[in-house]
Amino acid sequence: MLGTTPQEQIIQAGLTNNPSLASWVNTARMDLTSNSRLYVALTTALFREMTRFHFLNVVLSLLALVPVVLAQTCWRNTACSGPDGSAFEGPWEQGIYAPSSRFVRPKKVLPITNLNLDSSYAQAMPVTLHGNGSLVIFDFGIEVGGIVTLNYTTSGSGALGLAFTEAKNWIGEWSDSSNGAFKGPDGALYANFTQAGKGSYTMPDKALRGGFRYMTVFLVTNESIKVQIEDVSLEIGFQPTWSNLRAYQGYFHSNDELLNRIWYSGAYTLQTNSVPVDTGRQVPMLHNGWANNATLGPGDTIIVDGAKRDRAVWPGDMGIAVPSAFVSTGDLESVKNALQVMYNTQNTTTGAFDESGPPLSQKNSDTYHMWTMIGTYNYVLFSNDTNFLSTNWQKYQAAMDFIYGKVDGKSGLLIVTGTRDWARWQQGYNNSEAQMILYHTLKTGTQLAAWADSTSSLADTWNTRAENLKKAINQYCWDDAYGAFKDNATATSLHPQDANSMALLFGIVNQTRATRISERLTDNWTPIGAVAPELPENISPFISSFEIQGHFAANQPTRALELIRRSWGWYLNNPNGTESTVVEGYLANGTFGYRSSRGYSYDASYVSHAHGWSAGPTSALTNYVVGLSITSPGGMTWKIAPQFGDLKSAQAGFTTLLGKYRASWKRNSKGYTLRFSAPKGTTGVLILPIVTSPKRPSIKIDGRDSKSGQIFLMACKDEAQMPPRCCQPIPLAAARRHLSDEEIALYKLKFEEWRTVNRCYCPVSTCSGFIAPSYIQQQWKNLVASSGFYRQLAASGATPSLPVSPLYISFPVLCPKCFAQVSDIDPELARTLENLGIKRCPKCRAAVRRMFGCRHMQCRCGAQWCWYCCRAIEVCKANICAKGRAAEIDVRDDIAEEVATQIDEGEAGEEEDEEEDEDEDAEGDTDDEDYWDRYGGWRSDPDESDYEQDDQTAYEDEDDENQAPEMSLARAVQHSHFAAEAGSDVDLDARSDWEENSDFFGTEPDGSRLDPFDCNHDFAMIIDKSEVENSEYEYECENCWRRIFPRETLIPGSLWEQIQSEDTSPTAQLIASMNVVERSDSQMYLCRNCKFRLCGPCRAGYGNFEF
Repeated sequence: MLGTTPQEQIIQAGLTNNPSLASWVNTARMDLTSNSRLYVALTTALFREMTRFHFLNVVLSLLALVPVVLAQTCWRNTACSGPDGSAFEGPWEQGIYAPSSRFVRPKKVLPITNLNLDSSYAQAMPVTLHGNGSLVIFDFGIEVGGIVTLNYTTSGSGALGLAFTEAKNWIGEWSDSSNGAFKGPDGALYANFTQAGKGSYTMPDKALRGGFRYMTVFLVTNESIKVQIEDVSLEIGFQPTWSNLRAYQGYFHSNDELLNRIWYSGAYTLQTNSVPVDTGRQVPMLHNGWANNATLGPGDTIIVDGAKRDRAVWPGDMGIAVPSAFVSTGDLESVKNALQVMYNTQNTTTGAFDESGPPLSQKNSDTYHMWTMIGTYNYVLFSNDTNFLSTNWQKYQAAMDFIYGKVDGKSGLLIVTGTRDWARWQQGYNNSEAQMILYHTLKTGTQLAAWADSTSSLADTWNTRAENLKKAINQYCWDDAYGAFKDNATATSLHPQDANSMALLFGIVNQTRATRISERLTDNWTPIGAVAPELPENISPFISSFEIQGHFAANQPTRALELIRRSWGWYLNNPNGTESTVVEGYLANGTFGYRSSRGYSYDASYVSHAHGWSAGPTSALTNYVVGLSITSPGGMTWKIAPQFGDLKSAQAGFTTLLGKYRASWKRNSKGYTLRFSAPKGTTGVLILPIVTSPKRPSIKIDGRDSKSGQIFLMACKDEAQMPPRCCQPIPLAAARRHLSDEEIALYKLKFEEWRTVNRCYCPVSTCSGFIAPSYIQQQWKNLVASSGFYRQLAASGATPSLPVSPLYISFPVLCPKCFAQVSDIDPELARTLENLGIKRCPKCRAAVRRMFGCRHMQCRCGAQWCWYCCRAIEVCKANICAKGRAAEIDVRDDIAEEVATQIDEGEAGEEEDEEEDEDEDAEGDTDDEDYWDRYGGWRSDPDESDYEQDDQTAYEDEDDENQAPEMSLARAVQHSHFAAEAGSDVDLDARSDWEENSDFFGTEPDGSRLDPFDCNHDFAMIIDKSEVENSEYEYECENCWRRIFPRETLIPGSLWEQIQSEDTSPTAQLIASMNVVERSDSQMYLCRNCKFRLCGPCRAGYGNFEF
């Protein structure tokens, strides 16, 4: 009865002759083994029928069956922790390869005719074997794995042999190779029988076959007997904690059916790689047969490299496998256990990770050491498992110290000493691939440091190291003549696939180099995939997974899709493969002899045909084609940036603990429609592609035309969306006519606010208005124009850079909105306010009152600081502050008393000084400079030698308890009077610490990650040669917002020489070098990178602006 389960057969037999219960037969023929609730309902109903018809034999059979079925919904005694159902129901679920039940049967029974396999013909069960050597092949149709049970009837004695293979090439009486000893094929299992009659055989658990599609059953006997095989069933051994193997938490669908199949083949491969923790390959390896009964790690399920072999944790493989598992099955429990075993086995002395998990536990791999660290980042990003991060954080830091300790101090490059790697022939010294991985390790480590609530110094240190390494990589490893990276920093003609693909994916190169690398990589392509030059003649879907993502990162989606179709499409359509999973690798000649000469002893049957490291297209199609990804732990922030390539439509979705994320797009004759949804409370960024360049796109949001100003108004509310952009920033001119004057004014104000790094806000809580640097600058100019005192300061060179640091404004500035004074206050007033329970934020200087709660304060500017010491909360540890609080109060009282005494004693002397000052003032403003110093003014003159001796002495003469924290000489000059007169002032000292960057006061919103704020601007003059002035050729300066119509004017020769000889300003020289001159009211410059526009005057002063 091929295609039915034993449970169904029992129900069928018990109810065949009972018409009144015939309806239950149809119900029972549903796939009951995957639905325990249906079994309970059916059993209850049959009890009721029993009381009427007394079919005791049927009920007893069902009663015996039900507990077995309920226990088998997951693997053996494993607790079910997986999802109950699919997160996204739809027609795309037809593409899922996973069976609907943990118990499956062969799809076909294939006979052997004249020693040839006839796969086009399938016979029905039962199957009869006649005599010694007769055999039959059972085709399960897809990759499966687990424990097989045979039911048979024999007429004599003998044995049934069972042999397994993933690929059709090795069908026969010997299984394909998996034990790793390379002493020949794995052989077969044998079910012995000594007499005629019915029999049953179940594989021993230790002989679980992890991956196969074909099973050959053959007869071994000395007699002329027959064996009738009546039933073959398999208990699936992978994804052990799932009761429903089709309960995917992600999906993908497009108009290209081949891409859809490839996506689901990767997802199914990852399922076959999620195995029970006690089913690892035995080490030491067996010389004959196989054993999969080794312990792999903690928990119930764990992700390994391959279904058949090695059945061990390999962190390098997880670099591709984990992102694909997240967007498809959503199984992160297996990932967590795999990472934890790597931390559990870390070398406690050196901090080094093993290359693989136990029991294999291979060592000496710098690259796989780093992949464990990158895997930690991926897991925390997808899961937001902060407990896992905090538990292993110290070990992670030790791992970072270990690997960075190998960086050469002279070149800045990693010196690889742990030379084991994925399979490349050469590894060591300044290998380029290892440099790329180290860069990604440092950048992801920087993020982890922030998520772990570590000190800013750690994150900053790692980020600085990453940027320095990036420069060194581009300096020493780049081959400009070829247009790609060399294999190492020495003279070599090898340009590897791995290093160049990772350089694109990890963002190590600029756009120009990215374009060249992407094109160069195609030189390695064949009709069936990309050959890896570092492993000649071999095609590695693992490294090609990085390449396709690299092409997407380089904005080459069509190229990436082409490689996916060539490589993964070739294998999936190969009739000799599994037609359901992704293969470990293959040769460029189209055979499965991957790594024959590189570790696999020319045994082509050893290759794994269900290897998670090849599942790259699954995540790439979701993250890049649909463009859906998360950007912070658990998906609190996300991004949608689709890349169409040659597709017409695509959609995808996945889940986190916060809920479902989903996006879809469809192209049409007028453009495209994009739809998306995300959990409530999350925020995201849309980066929309331009279909026809340079045609300006028309954007609608929620059915409303963006011409209504929605996209610009959204940017005013959310800094992350400033500036508005599609694939590049959208200029205000593109939407000016669709915005009201009020909306334009609001946008300009918010644009200037978001681009300002050190922002100043009005300290009045009812106002809190932003004080623009340009306004502060204008206030200074007004003072210079109206005051002889400030005019003298300006004449002496004390001119502020633009904008003046709003953290400390030493001249009178009034808020333009409420006219409150924004500039700093003197320390006496600061202490008075503090006695009244009011302090000033050490970052933005706003007044803050602690109403209740703990010492941890959070200002509206984003600063996180301690109420008692005004230090950054990360620096001020809770135990230190708590223990010293009472002592600090006593010290402050003593200081206040001492200061009061000093003031009383010094009053007489001060009165005499004041009389002298009055005499000097009568003669002129001779004390203006001293006045400036006394009240904390700044100086732009770098030469402070005139003040060094006196002020340094005054600063050092103070008692230790009255000195401010250590600061630069320039800062000491400015505050020497305060230190002498007022003692230690908490408010002032905290401000000084902030300005000296000694503390990190939390994360304040800034534009450092956004264009054009984070652009290394490369300006070029815009020359409009049109003769008619119209709106199409009108430009707007994005600093002063002037509207300009640039025109070209040729320079006469005499004037040219005059400019070169007389005007040496940078602007004039730039104009001269371009052989054109612009009218002063029509200069306009455009950044070649981010399209940021500045007029001539603003461009001339660009170096003084903060972006």
